[in-house]
Amino acid sequence: MSIKTKLSAIIFGAVLLILALNLTFNLYAAQNNLRNENANNMQITAMQMAVSVEQSNYSSNYVEYQIAHNLRMAAIFASKELGPDYKNITNAQLKALTSKLGVSNISILVKTDNDIVVTKASNPIDIGMSTQGWGYWYLALLELFDNQEVTVGQGQSLDHFWSGPFEYSTYNPDFIEKWGYYHDEESNYIINPVILNTAASEYIEITNPDQIVERTKEVNPGILELTGFNPTTFGLASMAGDGSDAFKKKLGNRPIKFGTYTYGNVE
Repeated sequence: MSIKTKLSAIIFGAVLLILALNLTFNLYAAQNNLRNENANNMQITAMQMAVSVEQSNYSSNYVEYQIAHNLRMAAIFASKELGPDYKNITNAQLKALTSKLGVSNISILVKTDNDIVVTKASNPIDIGMSTQGWGYWYLALLELFDNQEVTVGQGQSLDHFWSGPFEYSTYNPDFIEKWGYYHDEESNYIINPVILNTAASEYIEITNPDQIVERTKEVNPGILELTGFNPTTFGLASMAGDGSDAFKKKLGNRPIKFGTYTYGNVE
């Protein structure tokens, strides 16, 4: 092979190598840029979602306070109608008051030696219910009976009154209710009105972060899933592969706060 031929082959090979390296570098750069752009877009979407959820929580807290205030007014009116001694109260009276006050249920809670028990109720199924295993709800009731300001750090605390956060209905998990607890110093019981579950559920449906998730996915089809994790309960042994947990069903302790976990991997 002549020198001229060898030189041409070397030049040709060098050009091919340079072109191959250039193409590889361009592909790598384009792929890296796309990856970074996707990561930035996901970060922006997550930040926008966080702001939307924060605003939703702010609105929810405001409305919860207003509902708690209405529950307190209803409880005060009911306590004046019922008198100071729970022994003189009948279930029929409580049933009649639910319609008058526009609430779904009214219960009477009485303190025993080691518990706080429902003794009278507009819904007979509540009678005899113990509250000792209710966690901070039970602590709040104890403080009310001691004529103290409720300090559990959850719900809304007003004068002689406390209302727990929105929670799933005891009787129908498809609905969300709000409970209020009022103790008059002259009475020997706590009166517990419950807001109409349909009203609470409709409000939750409007402000639910899941609605924000669905709207975000609708306007950006490239987003397959948006998930809000509860760092306290996510990944526990009792959690299923879809993020649900048979032992963590309450609004405040579900592993998935909002969104879905279809594409997730627990491990």
